[in-house]
Amino acid sequence: MLQVTLPDGVIREFADSVTALEIAQQIGPGLAKAAVAAEVDGRVLGLDQPLPSEGGVKLSILTRKNPQSLDVMRHSCAHVMARAVMRLFDGVQLAFGPTIAGGFYYDFDLPHTLTEEDFPQIEEEMRRLSSWTNRSNVWRNRARKRSRSAATSSSP
Repeated sequence: MLQVTLPDGVIREFADSVTALEIAQQIGPGLAKAAVAAEVDGRVLGLDQPLPSEGGVKLSILTRKNPQSLDVMRHSCAHVMARAVMRLFDGVQLAFGPTIAGGFYYDFDLPHTLTEEDFPQIEEEMRRLSSWTNRSNVWRNRARKRSRSAATSSSP
């Protein structure tokens, strides 16, 4: 049994594996929609990462209002940008891609010299990848729920 302590001191118990996103959905659809990441026992994690199945954790659902969320979004954007560049140009090798105070960047090694004229194409590919990732996450979460439901209903 997992005991999850929320910021307001409320404790919720879960017999099965659960993610921070599923808890946010139980609290309310507005929170789930606004959620960016989760803070679990002081560590920032992805919303779809399963929480421990036993013991206790302190959980905060992070939204745009939380300062930590900006770093999470920048980190994610850096990965999406790297993926977009790799899909658009041959021979791309990744170097560094950290978040910084003003945003994020990625160092690329590739035969093509990136210019401002490449930005619209990269941005469009980033939008496409982000859309696909969101749909993929929705389907994965639905599959998890169905799998859990099937396992629960087939138990003696």
